[in-house]
Amino acid sequence: MKKLLILFAVINLVSCKKMDHYEITGNIQNVTDNTLISLLQMYDNVGKLIETDTIFNGKFSFSGILLEKPTKMHLIIQDRKNYAGSCMFWADYTKIKITGSGNFLSTWDASSDIAEQKILNLFNEKTKNQNRLIDSLSLVRMADLQNRELQTYLLNAIDSVSKINYTIEFDVLKDNINNINNLTSLNKLYAIAAFSSIDKSKIRNIFNEMDEKYKNSLIGEGILTKLDQPVPPVIGDKLIDLKLHNLDGKQFKLSDFSGKFILLDFWSLGCYPCILAAPELREINEIYKNDLTIVGINLDTNLNLWKEATKRDSVTWINLSDGKGTYAGAYSIYGINGMPTYILINPQDTIIEKWTGFGNGIFKDKLAKFINKK
Repeated sequence: MKKLLILFAVINLVSCKKMDHYEITGNIQNVTDNTLISLLQMYDNVGKLIETDTIFNGKFSFSGILLEKPTKMHLIIQDRKNYAGSCMFWADYTKIKITGSGNFLSTWDASSDIAEQKILNLFNEKTKNQNRLIDSLSLVRMADLQNRELQTYLLNAIDSVSKINYTIEFDVLKDNINNINNLTSLNKLYAIAAFSSIDKSKIRNIFNEMDEKYKNSLIGEGILTKLDQPVPPVIGDKLIDLKLHNLDGKQFKLSDFSGKFILLDFWSLGCYPCILAAPELREINEIYKNDLTIVGINLDTNLNLWKEATKRDSVTWINLSDGKGTYAGAYSIYGINGMPTYILINPQDTIIEKWTGFGNGIFKDKLAKFINKK
């Protein structure tokens, strides 16, 4: 009898032990066998690939550890001609079940005992039809990328449906005003503040109901920035000074580099054109070193991602950040809407050029207008 009691106690102890990792299992209907599915971990504005699995008989699985809990994750399928959207969910050290059917990933369901996930499911249930429509329009886009007229029409249609989603999600927030103090609601409110046309005073009323820890977070700062959007400088205006730091934490101001031309480079790990631009930036950093200072402003909020991006792009120029990402700070102050964005400032601290995107030779073409190199 004593042995049985000991055995029962051991079994009970093991069953009560908390998990030290997450477990994600998928059971999806109507998906072709051998389809590759990828798990992305979100770091604010950047999604990093964690692992890829192969779907067979509708089954897939992932497991691992987290740096932060809970963490926002996405499931995507790279085959964009047959699959669209992403399945977003929250991960913690628990079991997470993904179910669904078909090629529209935003209609798949995630279930777990994570509080943020339960709230997210409230939003997803209300917007499932709109998400299905967005995913279907995205598939039509991928079928004919060369048809610019069709692409414009479809992008406008997707934007219209997305605005409907924001209105629905805002109503969910209002209807659950006593249960808005969670990361899901904070993220939803930021997206509404950033991308919807809902009256800002109404958004502010919801924000004011949140706990201080959410209002004082980086995303909370981002919401306030969107509600009180600063007017960015344009060509002909003076630079707006910034407080920045390098990877070692040393503090700088943008005005520290006055007296020469300054090229501001807004970039991040998740920016593919930034990879293409890096070799030419290294080249002009050497060619124009007596006349020009390149100041990279990294928009990753995670220090390790910033370090990874710096190593990847072999950055040789001034490499700084304010830690605000795309939520607030430099990104908002200078009115950045895409990456990479470049702002050229003359020795008198006046903005003389601004452009978004990279093309071969673009730096030399732009600089040649202002700097005479013999």
